[in-house]
Amino acid sequence: MNGERNNGITGESSRRDFLRSSTAAAVGVSMAGSLAISRSAHAAGDDTIKVGLIGCGGRGSGAANNAMNAGKDVKLIAMADVFEDHLKGSRERLRKIKPDQVAVDDDHCFVGFDAYQKLIQSGVDVVLIACASHFHPVHLKAAVDAGKHVFVEKPHAIDAPGIRSVMATCEEAKKKNLSIVSGLCWRYHTGVRETMKRVMDGGHRQYRRHPGNLHAQPLRAPPAQTGVE
Repeated sequence: MNGERNNGITGESSRRDFLRSSTAAAVGVSMAGSLAISRSAHAAGDDTIKVGLIGCGGRGSGAANNAMNAGKDVKLIAMADVFEDHLKGSRERLRKIKPDQVAVDDDHCFVGFDAYQKLIQSGVDVVLIACASHFHPVHLKAAVDAGKHVFVEKPHAIDAPGIRSVMATCEEAKKKNLSIVSGLCWRYHTGVRETMKRVMDGGHRQYRRHPGNLHAQPLRAPPAQTGVE
């Protein structure tokens, strides 16, 4: 995500669409229930949407930045990571980008394998999960069990038991009227959705196939080799 697909939104209807737009980041596979942030996240009359980030690497930092782009009332208040240096580095970078929206004090910096549990219980409304993929099912379940709306990066699981766990958690989220938004961003891209609809409806009868590539990083030429014929 790292800055792309950022949709600045404001107003009450925008808050209800907050997670539907993947906290202004990537959106996708699992929308669990109809989101009503104005009722749940603002239940105490506070207009601030409190966000917690699990996984403070480049992907997680990008997701947090995207989330705060949703509006000035979105604040990052807690962070969790297995490695303290990752967390502190991410916090400093985000403070430079969003100085008025990053409100993560030292007491809300959680380190270790149980850090996700402490973050979920720290008073956040929305949990962003962008840690190592094999932890996603466990962290997702814990967040939903605690009544939190969630954005979870792809892949959501890396094995069959993990996938079954994620599916069960999504069903539980529906019962609780919680939203789960996936990092499979192209699922909600307007152009991609319309193209797929036309293809599936038979509107592109001459369409056969189209190869495509996504280069997420700059292309670099390999270093020159000397002495090689």
